This record gives sequence, C-alpha cells and structure tokens, in this order.
Amino acid sequence: DMEWTEAVERSMGGAKQKLVKVASKQLIGMFIMVYVRTDMVDVVTDVQMASVGCGIMGMVGNKGAVAVRLTFRDTPMCFVCAHLAHDGAQVERRNAQFHDLSRRLTFAGSAADADPLTPSADVVGSGATEADRMHSVFDHSYVVWFGDLNYRLAIDTGDMDEILARGEHRSLLGLDQLQIVRMNKQAFAGFEEGHIDFAPTYKYIVGTSEYDARRRPAWCDRVLWWTRPGCEDGVQSEAYESVDSVCTSDHKPVRAQLGLDVWRVDVEQRRAVFLEVLRELDRYENECIPTANVEATTVDFGDVYFGRAVRRQLRVGNSGQVPLEYGFVATPNRAAVAPGWLRISPEHGMLLPGQHVDVELVISVDERTSAPLSTRQEDLDDILVLHLTRGRDYFIQVHGAYQVSVYGMSLDVLVHCKGAVRNMTRADFEQCLRSGQFSVPRSMWLLIDFLSRYGVDRGLTL
Repeated sequence: DMEWTEAVERSMGGAKQKLVKVASKQLIGMFIMVYVRTDMVDVVTDVQMASVGCGIMGMVGNKGAVAVRLTFRDTPMCFVCAHLAHDGAQVERRNAQFHDLSRRLTFAGSAADADPLTPSADVVGSGATEADRMHSVFDHSYVVWFGDLNYRLAIDTGDMDEILARGEHRSLLGLDQLQIVRMNKQAFAGFEEGHIDFAPTYKYIVGTSEYDARRRPAWCDRVLWWTRPGCEDGVQSEAYESVDSVCTSDHKPVRAQLGLDVWRVDVEQRRAVFLEVLRELDRYENECIPTANVEATTVDFGDVYFGRAVRRQLRVGNSGQVPLEYGFVATPNRAAVAPGWLRISPEHGMLLPGQHVDVELVISVDERTSAPLSTRQEDLDDILVLHLTRGRDYFIQVHGAYQVSVYGMSLDVLVHCKGAVRNMTRADFEQCLRSGQFSVPRSMWLLIDFLSRYGVDRGLTL
C-alpha cells in the first residue's frame, strides 16, 4: 500500500499539493486508491473500504474485487476494482463472479445513512436499526466498476492480425463477450460504458506495443458505470482511452474521465416538502377510512311475549368515499355475534359509497331461550358491535321488556310458584325455589278444573 501510494504521488507532480488520499484498499494484485481535491475533503463523508476474493475455491484473492464507498455532499457513490477469471472460454465463470461479488461486497451502515425525517424503525423486525444494516454495492446513486474484467472476443475470425494492422478494430466490437452478456442481461445488466475508440488492450509482448501472436487480442480492461433509477443522466463520459506508451505489462492501461452530477440537499426545504407530503398522506389516509351512518344506537323492541317474534330495522349507510365492509362481531363475553333470542339479517356485507342496507333485527323467545328469561335471571338487553373493516366500531344497544308467563316455564319452577308469575321479581323466584315447598301450579289447576267441569259433558276424560 505504502509503496504504491508513494509511486502514484510521485507521478502526480505539482498536482499532489491539490489532492489528498481518502481511501485505499489492496487484495493481492488488486489495488484501489481514491484521491479528493483538498478544497473538497470536507464534503466527502462516510468513507469505507471492502474486499472479497473469488478465485481458487471461490474465496482466494487471486481473483476478486476491492471497493470504496463514500458520500460526496449528499450523493452516495461506490467504486469497484475487479479482476475476474481469465481464459476466453470462461465467460460463464466471469458472469458468476460478477454476481458473487455484487452480493458479497458489503459495507456497514452508519448514522449518516439514517434519514432524520423518518423513524428509525427496526429492519424487518430484527432489532437492528437503519444504521446497523449492511449496504450492498447497489445501495448507491452511482457505481463505477473497472479493472481487468478479462472478457475476450467470442470467436477468432482468422484475420484479426490484418484487421488490427489496418486499424479497423472497431469492427471486432460485435464479438466482445462483455457487450454480448450485457445485452443478454447475463452480467453487468444496466451498466453503461463510454465509446470504445481504442485498440484491444490485451495481449502485448511486454516491453513493446506488439500483440502476442499466441493469444487472441481482446478488450480485457474496462470502465463501466451504473446509476440508480432517477440518476440515469447523471454520468457523462468525457474521455475513455488506453495508454499505448506504457509497455511494462502485457496489458495496456485504460483510463476514463467521468463527470458525475451530485446534489446538495437543502435541509429546510426538504423538511418542508416532507411535512407537506405527510399532510397529503394523512388527508388521503383519512379519505380512505370507511365511515358509516348508523340510523340509531338504541333499538327498543317494546313488550315481548313467548312465541311471538318482534321485528325492527336498523339502517346502515356508507357515508365515506371508499367501499365499506361491515359485519357484526362477537364480544369478549360472548362467542356469538348476538344472544340466542336475537337474530340479525344480514350479519355482514359490503356497501359502495352512497349505498345503504336495512338490517333486520328479530327477537324471538322460544323454549330454547325462555328459561333464564322466565325466572328473570336474564333480561332482553344486549349491546351489539358493528365493525367496519379498517374502520371504527359502532355499539348498538337492543332492549325489550319480556312479559313473563307460564308459557316456556318449566314445571320444575312452576311447582314452587304460588302466585301470578308475571308479578314475581327475581328475588321472589329465588325465594320460592329455595323454600322446598311444592304446590300445584295455579295454571295447571285451572286447566284441570276446566276439564273436570266441562270436559265430561263434551265427551272428554282426564
């Protein structure tokens, strides 16, 4: 690292005084350095480095990538220097290595990533905040990916030497594996590249500018970029060229000059826009909340007699701007939506805005439900809960005055009653049942007496 830094800075000449190194990362033969102008150092924040090997056994660093992420003003960007599998036939392996590096190159989150205008919610309920979340290469506005990507020409046309000698290398670009896999979205999908107007950069005889006849020439060394949606026009390719004068390697170095649009957020204006959006969302949310117009919150059935059904109607209307789903629901004290003596029709349904429905409520006391009502252990009183899906609950009280009679009352109770049951209170019933005294129920006595007096004359017998 230090030797490379000193060598690079020696080559800068007088420009070294205007630049400062903010990051560097090495992985065997891969090395990345990031310099920033001295007058811009203060606007560069959240600088982080990462490296991943994907060579031998998929882990060794003879192949892989080193990366640097940073935020310039309010624009996050990432730079990746990669070295992928060699050999012309290994195009699928290079594709796989690109996807592997894209997945494994990650950076730790930081407080700078957290949006001060939004809550620091847990990430997928894990207990980790936004600042703890790992960021991938593509969690940035811009990604610049460069290095010895090792993509070759798909086939040997047999006359490459003549084509290159005539300077017609651009006719070979249609055979470039990288352009083919990008077009087919097999790797580097969504990436862009400057116009290639230079000869293949591989493979040269070291110390010369002559191609090695034992290898097929190719554009192995590339510079590409990717932009997040919304930043598509944010990169301008100002220069893209190889340096033919450098002969110390079997590759010719490639350099690119890119212009990147960056932005600086006006915090106060952003806050004002954010609050305005919140108000609009609140208004929209309120408009989407279903509301109902319930005709009454109390339904009185009046006097109710055994075996006589009493009906009432409750009108429910949709007074909101969205479809309304309604339904009567059970309460914590009762598993059913209504007591046994009350029927509701319909119990649930849907109404479009402006529509209404007349819900029929029917009280009917029969032999199944009369026992606790006859001894005044229960009353015809209940509270129904009308629930709106994604909306509020409406509470509707129903009331009726049950007229106690011997109808529906068991003989076990009647034999303890000495007076008119309709005039008895709950305490009277409890006292009679505890007394242990039995008598012929008055209603039974009257019935038998009638049959005794008049039944014989009519041919009736007991």
